[in-house]
Amino acid sequence: MECEEMHRQLEILDENPKEMGEEEQEELEEQQNSGEKRRREKSKGKRPFPTYILEDAIKVPQVIRQFNGGNPWSPDEIAKALEIGNSNKYYSLTASSRDYGFTEGTRSTKTIALASIGRSIVYARSAEEEINGYKQAFFRVPLFKRVYECYDERTLPQIRYLKNTLITEFSIDEEFQDDFYKVYQANSNFLSRLEETIQNKSLKGEKVEISSNKEHSADAFILGELKKRQL
Repeated sequence: MECEEMHRQLEILDENPKEMGEEEQEELEEQQNSGEKRRREKSKGKRPFPTYILEDAIKVPQVIRQFNGGNPWSPDEIAKALEIGNSNKYYSLTASSRDYGFTEGTRSTKTIALASIGRSIVYARSAEEEINGYKQAFFRVPLFKRVYECYDERTLPQIRYLKNTLITEFSIDEEFQDDFYKVYQANSNFLSRLEETIQNKSLKGEKVEISSNKEHSADAFILGELKKRQL
């Protein structure tokens, strides 16, 4: 299976993190050529994961909670609250929020409403409940869950070593691979930071603030991934 081969390559990288051996490089190139052929046969040109990261997508349910009492709200009003404008990028943001299970509906629907996962985060009663909500959102995306399980919860290798597996095992079209890597890694790092914050403050006996319940401000809302990657 491809996952077994992937684990073997990870072991090689763990032993020599700077570069793979010559034989492994040749084997990888051969697999990539084979994977490219399979990609052309299987590719449907459809993006199989959200455009936006968790930190960006959560802004949609946050403004619904803050400015409309958690009740279903029109996409136009949400766009105004986010100061993002009713554009294709706004559709991608609302679609990402939907795909994570934060909200129901998109820019194209009459209203956008809080979904169960989004509600559990923005109305979280504890930091643990909040982070559990984010984990549910991450694993709600089938591709993220499959990759996470295939890698046995380990950090992904560099993208140049990952590309072949993304093609052959997960059928991710080449045009989406770099972006998948960035979104997946950003989400993983975000979840790790949340867990570390909770653990550190708990050890110190400090109160852990629930970030999702803080008041939203336009200045605080920065679509970091949008501005960096221009999605």
